[in-house]
Amino acid sequence: MSIPKKTYLFTWNPSLWKWEDLNKNINEVNNHGITIHKWAVASHKKIKIGDRAFLIKLGKKDKGPKGIMASGYIETESFLGPHWNGVSDDIYYTVIAFDTILDFEKQDLLFLETLRAKISKTYNWTPRSCGIKINNDITKLLEEFWFEISIKPNLINSFLHVKPSILPQKKDKTLNEGTVKKILIKRYERNPYARQRCIDHYGCSCIICKVTLKSIYENLDQDLIHVHHLKEISSIQGEYVVDPINDLRPVCPNCHAVIHQRKPAFTIEEMRSSYKNNKWFK
Repeated sequence: MSIPKKTYLFTWNPSLWKWEDLNKNINEVNNHGITIHKWAVASHKKIKIGDRAFLIKLGKKDKGPKGIMASGYIETESFLGPHWNGVSDDIYYTVIAFDTILDFEKQDLLFLETLRAKISKTYNWTPRSCGIKINNDITKLLEEFWFEISIKPNLINSFLHVKPSILPQKKDKTLNEGTVKKILIKRYERNPYARQRCIDHYGCSCIICKVTLKSIYENLDQDLIHVHHLKEISSIQGEYVVDPINDLRPVCPNCHAVIHQRKPAFTIEEMRSSYKNNKWFK
């Protein structure tokens, strides 16, 4: 799983716009793992396909609690369309593929109070514009809180006094992988914290050929690397506890492609031996 280039905060105010198909969208996510929705975006010149998106619910108290209720990824470049209020001039939109939507009437959100108290006191969590960039220095913390609240409802907001640890150094927290969701085929969710923990330990050089992509491509502004599961999670058919150090390895795209040319996949040791001796896989 590649790290999104940027993260953006989108807003929904039910006092201004009624989300007519919200329940339908929630059911689509629960049953199929994803739902597609067009959303206004102010940062239309900067937002790119693959960027991360969070949706925060705002509005008056009688419309329910305020807080982040959905997440996903940007599916399209920005485009012009009629304003959602039907009156104003055209505005820019993008399409978000939501992979999580919480039902604010039945589930706790990542509440506004939590965002301000535990993630950032200075970031504007209630912008007037929609689709505003979230600062990189708070993205990791936001992702962890969101992971906890969306996987383990009622946990984070009930324990505001607990200081979170983004990437625990001790084995005091399990990182579950392999949650099955159906889109058209089975898709296995990969834990972003397990990936980052693996990279923090092994670095961004390929464990097989030692290549670092950033040293080859001058236009890269960040380290890029694939993370390989030593145990293929597609064969597990369920959820398992992953050890980022023992179960994962950083590999370059080329080596990763060759690893999966065979089933079962080639081992790291086989790959190293073949690379060193310049053999061709059969």
